[in-house]
Amino acid sequence: MDHEAFNQTLQFHYRSPSPEAAAEALRWWVTASHPMQVEFHANPCNLVLYAFICLAELHPSLIRTSEQLYEEANSWGQGFLARFLAHVGDTASETWAGNKSDADSNRDLQLLRSGKRHDRIRTLPIVYPVQLDLLWTEFCITGDEKPVHDIVWCFNEPSVVRRRLNEWLAKRGILSWIFRRRRADQIARMKESLDIVCQGTEMQNREDLDVLCLQEEGFGRAIDVDQLDLNLAKTGHSD
Repeated sequence: MDHEAFNQTLQFHYRSPSPEAAAEALRWWVTASHPMQVEFHANPCNLVLYAFICLAELHPSLIRTSEQLYEEANSWGQGFLARFLAHVGDTASETWAGNKSDADSNRDLQLLRSGKRHDRIRTLPIVYPVQLDLLWTEFCITGDEKPVHDIVWCFNEPSVVRRRLNEWLAKRGILSWIFRRRRADQIARMKESLDIVCQGTEMQNREDLDVLCLQEEGFGRAIDVDQLDLNLAKTGHSD
């Protein structure tokens, strides 16, 4: 197996689900040397880990396969397998972890040996854009429609930025009147630089902003909230 075949196995597994293909992909992932290993160290809950979690739920035999691959895997691969089993391992995995010589120095093996597990990534509230990628990953592995429905549901939810913008537009008081020129200038700047159209007490192009926020790793990259004086809690302004 090479990198391309590995990607094909994960991206289109739902078309022909095979425990043998899943096992072969896992073997390549933990024994070969490839640049994606660096990504895993930077982000332990990356998409590949979640893909194998989904594969293990679809093919429980992958749990035993991962235990058998542990000695064959390179040092990086052993770390990945320990993290993987700390998510999906069963009672037999707990015994297996207790017999490993490096269990005392590996936090994931310690967790597995104690009978505990990492929090299920899938059940956490959807608050970050990367979680949409996790949902697509789940669909690619299982073919289940629910992850797609959850993605669609996200687009029905108001973005944090839109909610705070509307709260700011609706705020009225003596300071709002005093700083009305600054408010008008801020509204004009948002329209000019960000294509955000505000009228009255509500922004008008809500769909554009919601999509923009979903595509950004946190709304701070899309909109400088402090610069626009919208972060009222921090600045103390109420104009």
